[in-house]
Amino acid sequence: HENLMHPGGRRLDNRVRCNFTCPGLATMAKEMTIKCDNCSENKLTNMVKDGQLPLKQEKQLKPFDLLSVNLCGPWQIKCTFVKTSTTKNKRSYTRRTTVVKILALTMINEAASWPEIAP
Repeated sequence: HENLMHPGGRRLDNRVRCNFTCPGLATMAKEMTIKCDNCSENKLTNMVKDGQLPLKQEKQLKPFDLLSVNLCGPWQIKCTFVKTSTTKNKRSYTRRTTVVKILALTMINEAASWPEIAP
């Protein structure tokens, strides 16, 4: 019974019947689980059930009744600009690298679940 991790009377009877049989086996399995302190303490019918919260009443939303707005960022993006200049038979390139910080404003229409993002 303890090797099977306290399975309960019916499961104990079924498991033992896989290998052995004897008259009154079901009664012996039931008595064994009734006398076991661990089984009687942890029996599911002895547990107190938790209370239930009332169901949330959903309200029908019209578009733009409820908006969720969030500001995301900042993100740093490295940009390289190339400028070309031409003189008499020569073409020259000038590279300039800058780091740009970007923020994004997000808005979600909760009625339609439609997202909008404005950088």
